[in-house]
Amino acid sequence: PRSADGYPVIGPAASRECLWLAGGHYRDGILWGPLTGTWIAEGILTGAFPTEAGPFGVRRFLARG
Repeated sequence: PRSADGYPVIGPAASRECLWLAGGHYRDGILWGPLTGTWIAEGILTGAFPTEAGPFGVRRFLARG
């Protein structure tokens, strides 16, 4: 599936603790897969989501209202 803005949704969910999202890659899933997996694993294992992954978080949709 494709996200509303065309970019993947990667990172912790805004409303649920311990829920991580990795979707919305559309046709580029095969290209985004390794990086997405790395970011999700790092976030889960360290508890800190990588800064460079911030723009792909679900919170970007919450900011729009």
